[in-house]
Amino acid sequence: MNSLAHVNPQFKWSNNDKSKNLEVEADDLMVNCKNESENFVGSAIRTCEPISKKYGLFYFEVTIKDKGKTGIIGIGFCTKTVKLDRMPGYEKNSWGYRSDNGKVYSCSGSGERYGPSFITGDIIGCCVNFKSNTAFFTKNGEHLGIAFSELNNEEKLYPCVGLKSEGGSLEANFGLKEFKYQAMNDDDPWATIEADNQNIKIRR
Repeated sequence: MNSLAHVNPQFKWSNNDKSKNLEVEADDLMVNCKNESENFVGSAIRTCEPISKKYGLFYFEVTIKDKGKTGIIGIGFCTKTVKLDRMPGYEKNSWGYRSDNGKVYSCSGSGERYGPSFITGDIIGCCVNFKSNTAFFTKNGEHLGIAFSELNNEEKLYPCVGLKSEGGSLEANFGLKEFKYQAMNDDDPWATIEADNQNIKIRR
């Protein structure tokens, strides 16, 4: 368990701060998408607690247990004021990475090409770096590069996920077990993360 990751027994999905289309189970770490309504545009959920900035880094991972009917899933973070009837990243003060098209969304419904798509069995990580005001994602332990920069939001941020896929199911790891992205299991992940950031820039 990484000492720099924010690990807290209360860090779970909220049963109250979520869309009515979502249900929470398995120690409040599993999120399932129920039947879609006719005007279904996306359903999201936040954690009970906000991210603490005192660690400098915050990282969590989400395992796609079942991609569901459409396979449309979003993973990211948002503030407390963001409505939960759309996908992560579609609203002001919300940021997300979407499964079916590999795009990232920053406070807008217009996404930008970022990384690969993801489906059942994949593990997606999300890291917020409060020192550089940036965020990046990982897929199955591989750093995908900086997704967002200049995150100078003064409001507290919460991990969030969204589903627009009937039967979709996600399970979160907030640091109670080893992460797939190995850098976050180290006592000091900073050097590895900076090296990964640079390697991604070179490859691109």
